[in-house]
Amino acid sequence: MGRQVRVRGLAVAVPAEECAADFLDRPMASRVSAIASTQSRILTHPSELRASLKKANAHIQSDPQYVSQEWRVYAIAPDTVEFWQGEADRLHGRLRYARTAAEDVWQQDILWP
Repeated sequence: MGRQVRVRGLAVAVPAEECAADFLDRPMASRVSAIASTQSRILTHPSELRASLKKANAHIQSDPQYVSQEWRVYAIAPDTVEFWQGEADRLHGRLRYARTAAEDVWQQDILWP
């Protein structure tokens, strides 16, 4: 599809209660995956992932209200938002919205590819 959205602004951690609610709102498979994964670490063999998923799945099945203590949610107060649409000829479409000094008005600009 070749699409991206870039949001720039201040990121703030939300309260633990909201993080827990977000975690529990996710599908069961997503929660299992979140618990099982040691994201971005080296996976030496696919069997490690399968074993971790099996263990996490058993944990969630025995305690459906379990919330990962590592689960964090951040809210962003955006200053700029850019929408990018890639094109094969590299004449990408770029549309940026930037908050003005008034902060309640957004300026729209089309950017060069």
